[in-house]
Amino acid sequence: MRDMQLVVRLAALVASLACAVPAAAQTVAASESQWFLGGTGGVAAVQNVGAAYGGEIGARLTSRLDVFGEVLGNTNDATRLRIGTAMDVAAALQASQGVTATGTVKAPAGLFMGGLRYVFHQSGNLRLFVQGAGGVARVTFQPAFTLAGADITTQLSNFGVTLGSDLAGTSTKPAFGGGIGLELRRGVWYIGAQIGVVSIRTPTQPSNVIHATATFGRWF
Repeated sequence: MRDMQLVVRLAALVASLACAVPAAAQTVAASESQWFLGGTGGVAAVQNVGAAYGGEIGARLTSRLDVFGEVLGNTNDATRLRIGTAMDVAAALQASQGVTATGTVKAPAGLFMGGLRYVFHQSGNLRLFVQGAGGVARVTFQPAFTLAGADITTQLSNFGVTLGSDLAGTSTKPAFGGGIGLELRRGVWYIGAQIGVVSIRTPTQPSNVIHATATFGRWF
């Protein structure tokens, strides 16, 4: 229920962005570019910094408002709590076995989101914008444990250890966020840069991901 409330709040945020467009905003002329497609790359960080990559597609609704969809992959969205839990499991193994143990977890994620992008300043070919988006994220937890230097991740049951859903398995949860960025056009081509935060409502602790990305694409 809480996740659904968060999605509803995101929808309200996106709607407020649409309402922020002045009533006098002009619809884009049919002769101008109507939609865009681009590839995205950069970094994403929760506790550790990883790569972010993906793409976007969208359309212009007015001279200041775009609608878009994006697919984004992050290489590691593991939170401090989850990494700490893996280290605690390793400490317990080390105490019971009497040899050095290590433990960590990675959490690659795929995000599928859609939203609105509002241009609050435009000067020549430069556009500055804010955006809000919502959708779902699929996070795969990848724990790794060693004992005396040997990988025992698939043998934890032999040591009486069973990992919970906070350290193992796959979770598909709502995700929402927003950000600020800029776009520079050269003819039909554009280069963009943006920074933002996406909150993935993963079990036990949300994964709040900071993105800093660049986009290269084309208007059609």
